[in-house]
Amino acid sequence: MRNLRERNAAHPAGAAPRTEKLYLAARAFNGVSVEEVVEALEEARKLRRERADWEFIEKLPPKLKAALKYYIETGDIYVASRIAGLTVDEFNELRVKARVPSVT
Repeated sequence: MRNLRERNAAHPAGAAPRTEKLYLAARAFNGVSVEEVVEALEEARKLRRERADWEFIEKLPPKLKAALKYYIETGDIYVASRIAGLTVDEFNELRVKARVPSVT
């Protein structure tokens, strides 16, 4: 992996590309390969997409709709709650109403 200076030079504002972030996440799991982590993340995303109540989601105001779609794609409840302008608890209640499972 490149050192911090090289990464910052290659990516404005120090933003690491997605694969690099996944690599760093996978390193936290001893004995688990990057491929296994990516596969698990993709499976979680697939479950959230399949089980979501899309009719309910599409009827929501744009901010809430965007936040739920972000959550479905990433599973990041904190950022999704900020997009929606809600607390994490409030967003979690919305997630339940939209039938989006919490898959980790």
